Amino acid sequence: MSAVSAGGGCGFAPWLLIVAAVGACGLLLSLPLNLPAGAFYWDLYVYVDGAHRVLRGQMPSVDFFAPVGPISYWLFAASMKVFPGAQPLLGVNWCMLVVSAPAMAAVLIHVDRRSRPLAFGLCIPFLIFQLLPVNVEQFTFYLGFDSFGAYNRHTSGLLYVLVAMLLFVREQRLLAFGLAWLLIGLFLLKITGFVLGVGLCLYALAAGRVSWRAALGSAAIFLGAMTALDLATGVVSAYLTDILTLLRMNSDTLLSRIVRAGSLHAEAVVATFLLLLALGWQKRAAPWRAGTAGSGRLLGRSGLFDGDLAWVAAVAGAALLFETQNTGGHAFLLLWPVLLRVLAGSMARGREVLIPVLVAAIAAPPALALLGRTARNIATHAQYQRLDLPILKGLGRVTQRPDTLQNATVRQRVDAATLDAQTLYFESGGKDDVETFASPKFQILWLRAAAEAAEAVRRVERETGTVFRSVLNLGFVNPFPYILDRDAPRLVAIGADPNRTTPRPDAATLASIAETDLLLASHCPLTAMDRDVQRLYSPAIAGRVAMKLSPCWTAYPRSAPRLPFPGAP
Repeated sequence: MSAVSAGGGCGFAPWLLIVAAVGACGLLLSLPLNLPAGAFYWDLYVYVDGAHRVLRGQMPSVDFFAPVGPISYWLFAASMKVFPGAQPLLGVNWCMLVVSAPAMAAVLIHVDRRSRPLAFGLCIPFLIFQLLPVNVEQFTFYLGFDSFGAYNRHTSGLLYVLVAMLLFVREQRLLAFGLAWLLIGLFLLKITGFVLGVGLCLYALAAGRVSWRAALGSAAIFLGAMTALDLATGVVSAYLTDILTLLRMNSDTLLSRIVRAGSLHAEAVVATFLLLLALGWQKRAAPWRAGTAGSGRLLGRSGLFDGDLAWVAAVAGAALLFETQNTGGHAFLLLWPVLLRVLAGSMARGREVLIPVLVAAIAAPPALALLGRTARNIATHAQYQRLDLPILKGLGRVTQRPDTLQNATVRQRVDAATLDAQTLYFESGGKDDVETFASPKFQILWLRAAAEAAEAVRRVERETGTVFRSVLNLGFVNPFPYILDRDAPRLVAIGADPNRTTPRPDAATLASIAETDLLLASHCPLTAMDRDVQRLYSPAIAGRVAMKLSPCWTAYPRSAPRLPFPGAP
């Protein structure tokens, strides 16, 4: 009996771990937990902004421009509704379990009938990478959970389940429905993940793992669902238009992106290349065969496309292409089901050392990195100090080192007193750097500044009787509609970055901004990106009177309140 034969392992069904994990996530979301703020914590505000807009009746792509598909905003909005007191980072990280967990459970139930150890081998990596809000990449030495790259983590998780389904599910009806479910999720999440998912499905079709009937059935389900969704909401057509806009804005050559992705994940790339060499050497007598007795077909289950060598090459290539579009996530996770198949075959043959070692060289480093960083975050959490800013709601449920909190407070005062020097730096050609945004000190500074603005707005409303029903921050993020429970202007992009994800506004967008009750501009911290956003939207600001809201903020109200703003001349 092989190492992965049926009946091996414990008597606990692996799919029950999925159920237990989802239940644990629900329990943790119901608790007012605080988490250590990590690099790029403000990426979380983009999700909060999008989900808050959904809860206020807006539709992604139709009513606001988004950097990714609509499904994560819909699901996170549902999470915010069901768990209003949760730390938003956890809600963002776990919201896509609604899509990935049922599909993974279906795969595990099917695989468990043949091999329980194999089912556990698929289940455990899925849970590790789906549950932990930590990326493979690390941009700062300070501890903290990762808010950036959440949509990349989601996409990697769905691609992991898709590859597992293609490799280990034999029931064609389950494949038809399961692949359609996953492709719908991938399409509505991130288009690059969808394109790679379709490519892998076509590869599996060529390998004989998916029948033509299942493939056509899956395509019919997908097209029917997308057509119905578009007829009901218009979101699919609007989303495709947004994708074309983003393609025009991001026209880097593919080769340069591949080089960058390969260098960032050099360890995995080198180990995978060595595994391909080892598999090729192992099959040198019949290099394009899977090495098992078969029907003699060139293509099919025992032919050209279905061998370990071919699958590793195909999925590794897809994983590398996916990383060309990412700056954070779970790199090469979709390769893991293929590695499990390679490892299972090696163990069944026995007396092999090189193949298991190379598989471990690919899989162990990212898994250990995630587990190690999570353990350190939990272990040091008790030594961190809570940021006591309840006006920020869930966004303020963070902790950091006491010295980081103190340094952020000092930096805020210094920035407010040296605005001329900061302005001179950017007017002289100075640019933002990644290290600044990755710094927890910067993220804490921005949280303190946001609290200052929110408190000042509420104070002005109390003292003047004015109510600002819509608010927009003229910068990268706009958490104020969520913090103040107000509307955000329609048609305006979330996560505003004029250099990557925010197109030049048309007349309708500028008109929407012009009708917004309150526009805000931050000075501490002052960033080149915020200045770029303010220039981009400057036609809609023209004619408004700038008023000093607080030491760190300038306000542009649509109509001046009856009393002057605090600090206004």
